[in-house]
Amino acid sequence: MTLKSILSPDTSVLLGVAEGAIIAGIYSGYLPSFASIRTADPHDGDIESARKAAAWTAGALLAFMFILTRDRNAFLIGGLVLTGVDFTVKHGNGINPSTGKLDSNSMESLDEGELTNVYPMAQYDNEEDVI
Repeated sequence: MTLKSILSPDTSVLLGVAEGAIIAGIYSGYLPSFASIRTADPHDGDIESARKAAAWTAGALLAFMFILTRDRNAFLIGGLVLTGVDFTVKHGNGINPSTGKLDSNSMESLDEGELTNVYPMAQYDNEEDVI
């Protein structure tokens, strides 16, 4: 069974752009401004849960519109917008406001269960320690 779009190409692109605008609106409604996200503590749990809720809502919108129209082009445009906005928010939530850099070593972002297989790396500050 081949999926055939019921939309013309220009309508398909217009629908994709409209989906992208609605996705941006969903993220705008669910989350604080990007400046506020960047100045919050890195890996803030409230921002992360709101981001996930926005992603699921936007994904449900994309799935509904794809089922309704069977148009891959509009789905692709909306999916690219969803991916870009979600990545931007997730990256902004990881920024440490005091350094302005991504805080990838934050122990606060890890659950206790995730620390069971984490071991410190050996320190090779002295030449005596090098084998």
